[in-house]
Amino acid sequence: MDHLSVFEHTLRFTTFSNLEARIKAIYLKLRLRQLEKKYIADLKAAVTDFKKAEITRRYSDEIQGLVKGLDILATLPLIKKADKLGIVVLPEWTRENNSESEAYHLYRQGFVYYLQLTPTGKSEIRKAVRQKQRENAEWWITKAIIPLITALTGIAGTLIAIIALLRK
Repeated sequence: MDHLSVFEHTLRFTTFSNLEARIKAIYLKLRLRQLEKKYIADLKAAVTDFKKAEITRRYSDEIQGLVKGLDILATLPLIKKADKLGIVVLPEWTRENNSESEAYHLYRQGFVYYLQLTPTGKSEIRKAVRQKQRENAEWWITKAIIPLITALTGIAGTLIAIIALLRK
């Protein structure tokens, strides 16, 4: 099992704390920089256009898994927040765009947050999260805080009336 497949396996079956995700993201960025330096050196050393195209293809293949890992780590907090608020990520918001994909199937079973979101998907989830948070805030204001203030005002008025009657 090569390094990238081990990393992808880890991503599939692990949910990360924010610190773990940041550490993994830093590692991936460092690895990308190392590959980029290697690519530039190899490209400068290449003599023919065929060799340059081969190096570019190889580099592209190598970074694909790292970029995918970074994308997943970047979307983890968003998907976790959506999951916490009870927002379901729709399959059309993912890169696979398929409710039958393995990643989406695992997500729906609650095992993993291994989804690559499209830019539209990220936007839609952010919008849904803001809407849900707004609804939660409105509920607390209308169903908890205002009735509590009303009750406290009534109690305070009653106490003032009792004190005024007792002083007479």
